[in-house]
Amino acid sequence: MKPEQKEIFIDKIGALDIKVPLLQFGSGDPKILILNGIHGDEISGLFVIKKLISDLQLKQGQLDIITSANPLAQALQERKTPIDKKDLNRNFDPVDSSLTEQTAEKLLEKFQNYDLVIDLHTFENCSPIVCIFINHGKEKIKQESKRQIENFAPELVWELDIDSKADKDFLGSLGPKLSHQDIANFVVEMPEHFRITDNQIQNVNNGIKNVLFDLNMIENSSNKKRKENLEFFERTRIKAEDSGIFTPEKELMSNITSGDKIGEITMVDTFETKPVIAEQEGKLIIINEKDLVMPGDLLFSLGEKVTR
Repeated sequence: MKPEQKEIFIDKIGALDIKVPLLQFGSGDPKILILNGIHGDEISGLFVIKKLISDLQLKQGQLDIITSANPLAQALQERKTPIDKKDLNRNFDPVDSSLTEQTAEKLLEKFQNYDLVIDLHTFENCSPIVCIFINHGKEKIKQESKRQIENFAPELVWELDIDSKADKDFLGSLGPKLSHQDIANFVVEMPEHFRITDNQIQNVNNGIKNVLFDLNMIENSSNKKRKENLEFFERTRIKAEDSGIFTPEKELMSNITSGDKIGEITMVDTFETKPVIAEQEGKLIIINEKDLVMPGDLLFSLGEKVTR
């Protein structure tokens, strides 16, 4: 199915026009958006999109795909907009006229047309396929977002609550803003492009197709089943207190108890080793690989199950 090529004009920087490309498949309702490239160094979503559109056939509705929401950052493979060094996904409450905030404002204006937004991202550390549920906004919007996450059927769901201390740094990100504006949405987090497997790319592709099937936009072509009893987790990030070589010892998705040794940090000047010990229980949902870390770098994240 050949898309119609469109664009969202953002601004003119010198002699350069900044435009966000958009591929439109079909027309009518419902209107769904797949968004990629808010962070320019996150590449995995492009491989998912390539797989998805290779055999896409809509029977009704409109599917729009933004492959590069932050084109300058993507061109340089940088997380932030290179002109003003701002993170687009922390500036969806624009307060000035920087390029990043102009981009956020123009995108938000466009997003008002959609019934559902699926936002593709990647984690910088080892992780499963994760969906982020935005626990914000009206109950009707939260329930629709949750239902489509169940259709997507990820390996794990991280519940983000911007009113909590742990998630306060996500103020200004797109998901809560969409939920506040009564637009159902969820985030898909994947491993980085050099870690993600073909099987994981296929699973994300199947998850998107399950959502489109639920909305009666395509014929069913996936073997994945809806997960109605998904476990939702709140995330606690554990960061390095020392610099050195981090060597992990626990496997991703392991159940951790307080006192478990997650790995160790070896100082590069003395080669003395300190254990990294978990101070609480939870599921190991993100873990750094063998790496040279500095104080403040993420070592691992634990998920605490949310009681619903």
